[in-house]
Amino acid sequence: MKTTLKIVSIGDSLIYGRHDAYGGGWIGRLRTWLEINNQWSAVYNLGIGGDDTRRLLKRMDGELSVRNFNGIIIGIGTNDARQKSAINNDSQVPLDEFHANFYRIMEVANKYCSKIIVAAIPPVDEQRTTPLKSFYYLNQVSREYWRIEKSVSGKFNALFLDFWPIVEKNKEKIFSDGVHFNEDGHQLFFQHASKQIETFLS
Repeated sequence: MKTTLKIVSIGDSLIYGRHDAYGGGWIGRLRTWLEINNQWSAVYNLGIGGDDTRRLLKRMDGELSVRNFNGIIIGIGTNDARQKSAINNDSQVPLDEFHANFYRIMEVANKYCSKIIVAAIPPVDEQRTTPLKSFYYLNQVSREYWRIEKSVSGKFNALFLDFWPIVEKNKEKIFSDGVHFNEDGHQLFFQHASKQIETFLS
């Protein structure tokens, strides 16, 4: 790898790598892989647990303006889509607002870097998330947020990383709590994403 890649990864706990203390999530694995191949490469992990598009928008300019980078990974949506109940349409961030927020997030990202990578909202294990603590996470709802991310990503020529097929194929062994992923899950995400990211940014 000749190109020195400096990547900002920003979003929620799935970007942070929650429940993978060994590898730091798929973003942590990406950092290790890039730095082994080029010691000057860097990945800045700016994932915060619980973030939704509202909270992310509030901190994006501050986070991005103080860093030099040639690629950005955005992973958001799971907390937007979670619901207070299983039967009402009461997502934390309603779908229309999410659309406006996510579009604005992409605009802000594009202001700092034209190479945008979207780590799309993945499915959950509904047997464990209806409810999980005080929230309900439903795949039918998540899929609607996924569709918005895919549509908006295309308008910005972003690389769209779809983890949905990986999760559905391996869901019996990769979840830690039904929303977050264990070490095996993050390893699969890394394997799926790393070469795509390298090619897209090189």
